[in-house]
Amino acid sequence: MAANKAEGGKHTALKALVIGLGVVILALFGAVVYGLLRQADRLERIPAMSETAVAVPRGCELAAVVPDDALLILRLTGPVERGCQQAVIVDPVAGTVVGRVRLQPED
Repeated sequence: MAANKAEGGKHTALKALVIGLGVVILALFGAVVYGLLRQADRLERIPAMSETAVAVPRGCELAAVVPDDALLILRLTGPVERGCQQAVIVDPVAGTVVGRVRLQPED
């Protein structure tokens, strides 16, 4: 009879442990869902990238695209006399050309 009481106490402790772990798992699952919803809200606020038209002189070619923080630097190459030796700085989010750096031959 004493053995049955000890066994019953073990089963009660085991049931309490399983229920407690179930509650912890549900709480952690809720935290994960909350985190995902919070991140999804942030993603919706990121503006969509727009199309950017960059005017370049005829005969110029795109030699490289270099990302720099939130900007892109487009390096052009081609005939010097056409003004192809330049870098175009673009803000891809705003869809605008921020500036140009033109290399001119020294006289």
